[in-house]
Amino acid sequence: MQLELSSEGRYALRALLYLAWIGELVTAEKISAEAHIPRRLLARILAKLSHAGLVESEQGRGGGSRLAQPATNITLREAVEAVEGPFA
Repeated sequence: MQLELSSEGRYALRALLYLAWIGELVTAEKISAEAHIPRRLLARILAKLSHAGLVESEQGRGGGSRLAQPATNITLREAVEAVEGPFA
């Protein structure tokens, strides 16, 4: 079985890896610039990852996003399904 991800799925994995690497609260602007993810698409991705309980976000000045749980607890399946939907 081969898994093909949409660009949104690939960007979601990139965002999660970046957040795991940084390990602290980081702004969407910084994620977008340093992980090379289009800012417009990043907002939608972070919302889906947040809804799945993988990322938590703080709004307002000094806000940003970070992993909601240790990176070692997040599976590839959870990450992909958060954005792409359940596997067939």
